[in-house]
Amino acid sequence: LSILRSFKPLLKQLHGHADCFNRTLHYDQYVSLTLLYFFNPILTALRSIQQASTLKNVQDKLGIKRTSLGTLSAAGRVFDPELLTPIISELASQVGSLSLDKRLQNLDMTVVAVDGTLLKALPKMLWALWLDEDHRAVKMHLEFDVLKGAPLRAQVTDANASERTQLKSSLSSGKLYCLDAGYREYRLLDNITQKKSSFVVRLQDNASYKIIEEHQLSEADREAGVEFDQTVRLGCKQKLDTLSRPIRIIQIHYYDERALSGYKR
Repeated sequence: LSILRSFKPLLKQLHGHADCFNRTLHYDQYVSLTLLYFFNPILTALRSIQQASTLKNVQDKLGIKRTSLGTLSAAGRVFDPELLTPIISELASQVGSLSLDKRLQNLDMTVVAVDGTLLKALPKMLWALWLDEDHRAVKMHLEFDVLKGAPLRAQVTDANASERTQLKSSLSSGKLYCLDAGYREYRLLDNITQKKSSFVVRLQDNASYKIIEEHQLSEADREAGVEFDQTVRLGCKQKLDTLSRPIRIIQIHYYDERALSGYKR
């Protein structure tokens, strides 16, 4: 509760937004109760959150009143989640860097890992399109600051939404996007460089490219498993102009010990 109480000054700005049911529940109070759910393993359902709101200790430290189950249930439809975005961004900006490789800390870009994750949804969530009417899901598109260990941005869509399309719509400058093979669309990679950002992405083994320059490897490179380091024009003859500038390809030999136990990527 003491940790949650420290959020109160930030949440205060939400207090007057679209009060729910005769001003018995304000947005900042709803967020406080939701955070209590995430921080307390004893709370496992909406009813347990409602019961927690009746405890005097919780009321005093979070500045809330006893809340009904119906009010909590309706609150998610009343309050605008977009108003939480600047608060989350402010909290993320206060996170210090982790103790990682110093070479990463010398980069003049924010190292951002990007990925999408499927989260199963209830059949009554009609907008959460996935396999069929009985199998629905949402997809969370996440940008994660690697050096801080904190999220930068998250967006929830139906499960069939394209991860590449979502990333295109949110590109910004000064970032080093770390992407898995699902993002290796050449036009997307060019959009990233046009935004004055950069990327690290895993290419297919059969990717076509034209070598412009071969970079000499040091002994440290070879010990790290680097097999070649080249500046290239990426793409086959029909796609050479998709990327407006050359890129650098580094091939690394990595032995995954998990393969001994039958693990397959």
